[in-house]
Amino acid sequence: VSTANTCPRFSQLSEELKTQHLLAHIRLASVGSVSRVNTHPFFSSGFAFMHNGTLQNFARHQSLFEAEIAPARRAAIQGDTDSERCFALFLTFLDGDRSPDTANMVRSLLKVIDVAQNVFGDAADGSPSAMNFMVSDGKRLVATRHRRTLYTARSEDTLFIASEHLWPNIPWEDVPESAALTIDEDLSLDIRHRSQW
Repeated sequence: VSTANTCPRFSQLSEELKTQHLLAHIRLASVGSVSRVNTHPFFSSGFAFMHNGTLQNFARHQSLFEAEIAPARRAAIQGDTDSERCFALFLTFLDGDRSPDTANMVRSLLKVIDVAQNVFGDAADGSPSAMNFMVSDGKRLVATRHRRTLYTARSEDTLFIASEHLWPNIPWEDVPESAALTIDEDLSLDIRHRSQW
């Protein structure tokens, strides 16, 4: 067992893959068992969603958070992670908007952060509730940075978004705390503080 950034097979696969968009998540299980239904990315309503982070005090306040999720979205939850519930809340905020624009996707993710931070707060020892979210509809990608590291990098015609520096031969740039970023179909990157969305 090794981490993705030191695993030769992970590097090999990343060089072999040919795709327009790829979401990959290496999970360190913090909330929820290690099982297929808890595996990121989660898929629903034309979106793929991933979360890097942990909602502190999750078991204690789970029902309060779930009360914010639309009943149909809540009923569709299959696993027991905080992440899938964040995705369900994101979809709740988008319900009724059949073709959300990118800015609405960003605002919906930021609302999830606000609700989660309000409900769960931080752990008694000061450990933060961290919420790096990433969601894509296959054409656009939106990501947030909230109390975890997040980086971007370009290599030739590829744009990378990652919570860690995955490859040392690529220059990585820090995404500022409390920022949200978007990537459109032509790989244009827009990074702004949450207050600018």
